[in-house]
Amino acid sequence: MMVLLRGLVDLIAEEAEKNAAFSDRLNGLLETIPVREEAIKPKKARDNSAKIPDIYAENAVRSADDFLLWLRELPLDTLRSVIRLNDFDPTRRTTKWKDPEKLATFIADNLRARSARGSAFMTRTNG
Repeated sequence: MMVLLRGLVDLIAEEAEKNAAFSDRLNGLLETIPVREEAIKPKKARDNSAKIPDIYAENAVRSADDFLLWLRELPLDTLRSVIRLNDFDPTRRTTKWKDPEKLATFIADNLRARSARGSAFMTRTNG
């Protein structure tokens, strides 16, 4: 396919050299092609790792009810960051949730489930 296209471009270039009217029409046609001003920039990854609290440490020093109350007081974006950092929701079903209480309960339940499985599942990884 590339050989065919290259041959077509060579044929058009050869004809444009011989025929001034064809060359003018070709230049007019090519001028109407919009030029892309700037390349699409990739989205920057947010670095909120310094703002994300250590839920394992907080869970260790607080009672279960106090921990849940503490989680409910955190902002929504912090709760989402905790879920993402600890990979509590690989299916991403919580991304549409808007209720901080529901997210806090989800985090507490997942943390409780991990602690029931053992200490190997407790530490968060700093990827």
